[in-house]
Amino acid sequence: MREYSSNNIMKAEVDNNIVLKKMLSVLMDKWKWFLLSILFCLACASFYLWYSTKVYTISATALIRETDSKINPAPQGVNLSNIGFLAPANSVSDEIEIMRSKTVMKKAILATGSFVTYTTKDGFLSHKDLYTESPVIVTMGEENLNKLSSDFALEIRIPDVNKIEVNGSIGEKKITTGVVACPYVLDSPVGPIQIALKPDVPSVKSGKVSVVVHALDQLVNDYLDALSILKKENTNSIVNIEFKSTHRRRGEDFVNEFIRMYNRTADMDKNLIAQKTDDFINERIKIIAYGLGDAETALEQTKKAAGLTNLSDFQNVVSGNASAEKERVQINTQLQLVKYLREYVYNPQNNDQVIPANIGIENTTLTTLISNYNEQLLKRNRYLESSTPENPMVVRKTEELKTLKENILTSINNVYQSLLINKRDIDTHASKLAGRILNAPTQERELTDISRQQEIKSSLYLMLLQKREENNIKLASTADNARIIDPAIASRKPVNPNPFTVRLIALILGILIPVIILLLLNFFKTKISSVEDIRKLTAIPIFAQVPWIKDLKKLQIVIKEKDNTPLSEVFRKIRTNLRLALKRENNKVVLVTSTVKGEGKTFIASNLAASLSLLGKKVVIIGMDMRNPQLINVFGLKEQSAGLSDMLLAGNRNYDSYIQTSTYHDNLFILPAGKNSVNSTELLELPLLQEIVKELKMKFDFVIIDTVSVGEDVVDAFVISDLADATLYVCRDNHVKRDQFSTVNELISQGILQNVSIVFNG
Repeated sequence: MREYSSNNIMKAEVDNNIVLKKMLSVLMDKWKWFLLSILFCLACASFYLWYSTKVYTISATALIRETDSKINPAPQGVNLSNIGFLAPANSVSDEIEIMRSKTVMKKAILATGSFVTYTTKDGFLSHKDLYTESPVIVTMGEENLNKLSSDFALEIRIPDVNKIEVNGSIGEKKITTGVVACPYVLDSPVGPIQIALKPDVPSVKSGKVSVVVHALDQLVNDYLDALSILKKENTNSIVNIEFKSTHRRRGEDFVNEFIRMYNRTADMDKNLIAQKTDDFINERIKIIAYGLGDAETALEQTKKAAGLTNLSDFQNVVSGNASAEKERVQINTQLQLVKYLREYVYNPQNNDQVIPANIGIENTTLTTLISNYNEQLLKRNRYLESSTPENPMVVRKTEELKTLKENILTSINNVYQSLLINKRDIDTHASKLAGRILNAPTQERELTDISRQQEIKSSLYLMLLQKREENNIKLASTADNARIIDPAIASRKPVNPNPFTVRLIALILGILIPVIILLLLNFFKTKISSVEDIRKLTAIPIFAQVPWIKDLKKLQIVIKEKDNTPLSEVFRKIRTNLRLALKRENNKVVLVTSTVKGEGKTFIASNLAASLSLLGKKVVIIGMDMRNPQLINVFGLKEQSAGLSDMLLAGNRNYDSYIQTSTYHDNLFILPAGKNSVNSTELLELPLLQEIVKELKMKFDFVIIDTVSVGEDVVDAFVISDLADATLYVCRDNHVKRDQFSTVNELISQGILQNVSIVFNG
């Protein structure tokens, strides 16, 4: 055994592999913990799967129809690419955003009545979602629903036929109606609530229905979070719609109604254009009808004044002018239509309104621009329903509309100027023909002029009637924007919670919980529990680890001759290491101590002495723990046996009369501590003790000293430490604290303890 200095007393470095093996060994020793933890977590997982609300995926597929628009050459100065007119691919993405709008979602919720849920108790800790099976129905006005800031719950009991009892709370107000006749209108802080019984639905087993009315705004947000609309891969216009619902039937009904509401909203937008066009045409028909009536009256009066019976008398005269007059009528009709349209567009009251389309203007570029403008305007308005004007998408659409309207005005002006040029050419040609009938009577010329005005108005009137019929046909035959390919269908198994995932998590937790507990216990433990703990605290060599004997009820000698038990082998190992540590022949004195009382130093000292005696060595064990003598219990001596303290008090050097031979072996002798002494420290400091030990070394092969623990508030062990040639420091499992054990390092660095080795008792 080597000598120690303050430089070599340091914390030992621990090999990571050893630590890992130790941790695995500890974990394997606690396999029952892991088994119980895994079984408990799996039981909790099964309970969670049984109790938790199941969530299903509702799936549907739809085809988004794109508006058919033929791209025509633009008039000069019109750049269609700048307004997105040449990029129809964006329309599906735009429609997806419109489908996800709060407006469409709110309409679908109101149409399906999803703002009210009905449940009833169905067994232990479980509830059943009634949906269509609820015997009661609760309704509220949309205006009152919009005012709700939070959900409220009511419990409706059905004590008898057409009788109900309502209990619950709305905000801070308690609701209690007592038994009342049904149907019943509940006057509440959020407005009237209508409660009725369904005649064809039987009452629930428990007789009570729990009703929850959800705040509409929050419910819309929750439903939007549960909704997913994505364009299907490798397609241009097909979208997949997925919705998460806690009830399969309700989810299917909602998704189908959601698609219908989207189509209805889109149809309303489309019909808005046709309706505006219809209003425009009716207004013009009314104006032209008055003018046409005046022209026909004037024609009739002129005929009577001229004595003419029909127009055929003049047709023979002006047949050469007929073709020119027909073209003039057509040009004037187009001029009037363009003029009406220009007045409508320039009117400030019609800003942000759709522009009448299909009113008879024979210019496809202009009508195409108007149709595209109306589509973009409706999209912009739908964005505004669920966002603000500052939204980047709304701002972009507004800029596109501004540019598009400027292009429409440019096109209108170009068409109008083109018609004027054509009119002048026709007027010039007609004037040449008119010169041939200058000699006609004045009545004939007047009749011709009146007839021409009547033809113009009549032609315009008939055209507007035709366009009105075409517009009415279009209004009646509007196709849905979204055509359902696959109707909504719910998944057969719930997607949440997933049984495999839940059980896997439970299994992982079942393993982790004991690991975490053991790590925390190890982290927070303050006592030494293993050889590795000792190695972390000191570099002192460890002779051996003495196994703990559960059945050992009192201090006793457990070493027997020719015994091959693990405990006997351990003491043989200590005996061998000790003989090597003593080195020189004259080194015979071994001091056995510990940090605190109860670590087994007397047990170790006694059995070590017994083991040495079995080698044929003459061994004496001295009890120097005068404050708590235990050797008399180990060797069965009388409690009042005289011993070392009596020798020192009497100043007697003759130890033969105090040493007793052990009944265990003839080579083992005991010098007990003697009677308890209150001044043991003073006795141990007497020079006589050193003389006694010196003489014992001469007579015995080994002198084993059982002394007081060094961590106690006494200095007995320090006083006699210089008598020892070697020190065995006993440390017991889970008995001494780490900071207390560090005392041994200080004693070695101060030179108080010499040639120290550790025996771990545990």
